[in-house]
Amino acid sequence: LPLVGVIHKLTERLIADPALAEDDGGPRYLDPTSLDTPAVALACASREALNMGDEVREMLARSLDAFQTNDTTMVRDIERADDVVDRLHEAIKLYLTRISKEELDKDESERNIEVLSFTTNLEHIGDIIDKNLMDLAAKKIKKRASFSEQGLTELKAFHARILDNFDLAMNVFMSGDVDMARMLIRQKVTVRDLERDSSESHYARIAEGRADSIETSALHLDVLRDLKRINGHLTSVAYPILDRAGELTVSRLKSQAEEARDRAERSAGIKEAPSS
Repeated sequence: LPLVGVIHKLTERLIADPALAEDDGGPRYLDPTSLDTPAVALACASREALNMGDEVREMLARSLDAFQTNDTTMVRDIERADDVVDRLHEAIKLYLTRISKEELDKDESERNIEVLSFTTNLEHIGDIIDKNLMDLAAKKIKKRASFSEQGLTELKAFHARILDNFDLAMNVFMSGDVDMARMLIRQKVTVRDLERDSSESHYARIAEGRADSIETSALHLDVLRDLKRINGHLTSVAYPILDRAGELTVSRLKSQAEEARDRAERSAGIKEAPSS
């Protein structure tokens, strides 16, 4: 008995935690035994979509750190994280396709498309971070460039706003709350205004001849552009919710909702792309 504590600690070191050992970045919640019960299966898919969202949000949160620290290892880690996101997206897409083969009621069919649309947008965000933002970070590191103090402050504020909108989009996706969906749509205008203000401030620094602003001009503007693109994908989650509530009275907004749904369906192979 006196040796039990020692043996326990030794055992913990020698035997890996099964939960951790199995966590290879693959799907956690896509239960194949639930496929014959669409409501349960859709709950599984929604939960996996949140898991995917957490992975993408972590990529986004770390992306600005890569610019600030000039850490090439962090850049590669974020790029590898996109491989996990791609695997999750593919698994969720196949799972949703199997659900769609069951007999679904109207609400279940709409939720199927919503989950597919949301995860498709998450996958696009992951690609923007991987192929655009991390490419820009690598260029900054290679050139040994530095943002101006004011420019970095503006980028950090803009980045923080996009992260806040990411959290809001995740809540809208799970809750379907109309008020929060409206708030998310309003953020699209706020982000556009913030991008414009930051760009104008940047141009003013260039006009003053600030060397650090001139050196990083393209980087600064491209980071703003890519973060704004990410926000555009996030706001897409609000359109189906507002459409069901009858609040998309402007034809442009209805068109955006339909386009987002069609992209998701084509991604899953449910609908053919229109011929040109």
